Amino acid sequence: MDNSNTFDWTAVVNYARRSYSEPPKTQYELPGVNVEDHLGVPVACVPLWHTIVTVRLNLAKGDVAALQRAQVRLDAALTEIEAIYPLNPGGILTQVAYGLHYFKDYIPAKITEKLMPRVLDKGKPGEWVLIESIRFPKDPENLILEKNDISFHFKSDYKEHIDDVMQALFQPGEHLLNGIPGENVYVGDLVTVTSIRRGFAGSGMPRKMGLPSIFRAQRRFRPAQCSLWDSLRATFMVWPKDRYRVLRPFRATPIKHPRATSLTAR
Repeated sequence: MDNSNTFDWTAVVNYARRSYSEPPKTQYELPGVNVEDHLGVPVACVPLWHTIVTVRLNLAKGDVAALQRAQVRLDAALTEIEAIYPLNPGGILTQVAYGLHYFKDYIPAKITEKLMPRVLDKGKPGEWVLIESIRFPKDPENLILEKNDISFHFKSDYKEHIDDVMQALFQPGEHLLNGIPGENVYVGDLVTVTSIRRGFAGSGMPRKMGLPSIFRAQRRFRPAQCSLWDSLRATFMVWPKDRYRVLRPFRATPIKHPRATSLTAR
């Protein structure tokens, strides 16, 4: 994309720095998350809104140059998002996970064989830590074991932030991020979106969000005593019974640094 005539809105002021959080150092660390007491149990209050987007790459397998160009574009897209939104629940937190088939189909074997983490003590020592998904005894017969390449997990206290970022990433056209034109965010031509899964977490959220026609257990939840666990459980209760799907396995990379994975095509 030629941006020679576009205005660099993020250079006016570093919006993300207005509410700065130190980038996380571990895989599932969420900056800005507080801990509250729920029925005598300390609970980390995660962002209210969550969305998982699974995709498959639109790249020819074995095309290392194309994969490297795609990596550069994804890096630029996430860098722009992180320059506009604070890296905490009041902004947006983005996590990128790579599926087993991404490593098998797109990363040269000499790299994965050298750098892929291995099992040390349980199972079969020396095996990859990522393995093919299997059916568990209690899985329904119509379970679908997906084979996606990448999973994006967006988290925020503001649903609009997630919606705007998803549109800018995956839908062509002009989009605003926090009121600022997104200029280098679109990567929708590189991937095919295979599913979008939305959820919420928070005290009292199931009763507030539940619709009687969909979530008939709504009345069972008491707003004053509804824990975060109830909210997370409610996310799965509204999923259609004839569409069970499994995301496993994925290897997640730290928030803010999906491009920092040691397994690249370089």
